[in-house]
Amino acid sequence: MAQRHLYILRHGQTDYNLNRKIQGRGINAPLNETGRWQASRVAEVLREKPLERLYSSGMDRAIQTADVIAQVKGLQNTPYSELDEMDFGRLEGLDYNDEQVELQWMLQEWSKGNGDARATGGESAVEVFERANTKFQELLASASPNESLGFVLHGRLIRILLSQWMGLGYEGMSRFAHHNACINYLKWAPQPAQQSASQPPEIQQSDVQQSEIQPGVPSQIYNEAFGHFEVVFLNEHTHAIPPEDGSLAEETS
Repeated sequence: MAQRHLYILRHGQTDYNLNRKIQGRGINAPLNETGRWQASRVAEVLREKPLERLYSSGMDRAIQTADVIAQVKGLQNTPYSELDEMDFGRLEGLDYNDEQVELQWMLQEWSKGNGDARATGGESAVEVFERANTKFQELLASASPNESLGFVLHGRLIRILLSQWMGLGYEGMSRFAHHNACINYLKWAPQPAQQSASQPPEIQQSDVQQSEIQPGVPSQIYNEAFGHFEVVFLNEHTHAIPPEDGSLAEETS
């Protein structure tokens, strides 16, 4: 079974990221200067990579990042609101620190595997996964064998998707770091290459490989509902670290 190649990217930096403020679906912030530089750098990384389709969330910071990639690759970005970041409700715009009682409660509940926990007026991880994974599965099914697809998304959404796809539950979200403009590269197929649809149902279950791509994260997993995921690398962001002298303009010229 031919694989699809997935480049799952986080958007470039915004002022909310810079100032460590909670930024979800309720805040539609644009990229700042560093974020625009990061978008140009990740586009350069992808310049020589095969990429036939490009998608993003419907939020400005993701669309702006994707548009830079689209220009370099000669593609059209297609945004979907189903791929938006989690709505953090009343926490939107507040400082991300230990003093936010509701935030700390939610993080603790997630660490226990409670995907239904939510901030007041916000979404749960379960709800976010359901809307985003449904769109992902639709887009993956429509892709041709061996096509490469790019997705420009958001930090918490990426953690939710990867932790569920890789069989780690919502308590596994903390295992996935996510730098602005990072690249996660995975391969996907409806079934593992060695498996056929005619095999008995007991084989069609989640099957985590013993090897790990990083501590606590399996290198491959198959789930009948999601398909077969193979992780090539996670959170590659060396291209997105700004120069210490702050010379962003020179880098983008």
